[in-house]
Amino acid sequence: MQNITIIDTYKPDNPISLSSNKNNNNDDESEIEELNITEEDVEILKIKTVMPLISCCVLSSETQDIDDKPYTVYFIEATSTIDSRTWICPKRYSELLSIHNYLNGKYASKIKEYPHFPGKHILTKKTEPNLVVDRTKKLNVYISEIVKNLCVINDSKFQTFLELRENLQEGTLQKAKDEAGLIKQLMKKKRELEKTELKEQKQKQQIEQEKNNLIKKLSKIDLATSTISFSFNKHNIKKPKKSDKKTWYCNYIITCKLDFLSWKIQRRDSAFILLHETLSNHDIVGTFPEFVTVDLSKSNFISQVKKDLKLYLTELVSQHREALINNQAMKEEFFIFILPLSEEDKKLNKTEIPEFPDDIKTIIENKLN
Repeated sequence: MQNITIIDTYKPDNPISLSSNKNNNNDDESEIEELNITEEDVEILKIKTVMPLISCCVLSSETQDIDDKPYTVYFIEATSTIDSRTWICPKRYSELLSIHNYLNGKYASKIKEYPHFPGKHILTKKTEPNLVVDRTKKLNVYISEIVKNLCVINDSKFQTFLELRENLQEGTLQKAKDEAGLIKQLMKKKRELEKTELKEQKQKQQIEQEKNNLIKKLSKIDLATSTISFSFNKHNIKKPKKSDKKTWYCNYIITCKLDFLSWKIQRRDSAFILLHETLSNHDIVGTFPEFVTVDLSKSNFISQVKKDLKLYLTELVSQHREALINNQAMKEEFFIFILPLSEEDKKLNKTEIPEFPDDIKTIIENKLN
């Protein structure tokens, strides 16, 4: 007596093909570049619903007997999505297991979600009705999922197993190769885009982290107790034009440090004189070098001048810091002097000018406004 099992079949609804506008696999990179990968395309690639050339299901199973040796035959119904041509492939479990082992060994690493294949049951008879029903359902899921992968459809051994060459219309298998080539290039492009996006995302996260760390550090800066220091680097002695009655002057390149912040400024000797005069009018007096105004064309004291100017600035932030901080007008005068606000200052700072604490930023904003 034969036991026949029939189950609900699975067929994809309205599958989508990415190769509908591509007829061959000779498209060059320029044509591929013109393809825009839409969100829909990405989803298609993710869930493997690129239009399969065939849809398959295990239509039924039947227990047969040869020489008193019963076995089960599973009837696979294959349907071409090109012209709806349908054919039946009767296969024993051992044949299905063999093709599964072959495909699994060759393509498991390439197929993101490799379908589950029902294993052997050692202690259960092959023709036991409950086992046959369970296997039929699981084999149906397996075969319907595995044919969605173009690498499987393009495999010659699988083509023989499912009798594709005999039943598909001429040119269909070539279409599978063309589509596989297109998908491969699309996937490559998609991976490149994902790598670029990931790199940009990491860069943004790094910048954001650095910004947050900087904000934390800046919040700890207290002008009343912070370390402020100066070092004089290069200097440029400038000779006035003949028509100009002004004396020689000198530009000093100064490195300023406020705790962990560092930047450079360029100041003329006249700027130092103006700062000194302004602060002196508010009783903030430091040891200011008298010879800073000497005619530099006749003076060999430039090195000493730099030392004395450094000493002057150091005195201001060490001995007169409280007066500078508490007098808003003088505080602004002093920090405007040492901050890199001019175009010349910005050119000196090859790296980006540092972010300053809020109270200093307020001074900068007031100056710029």
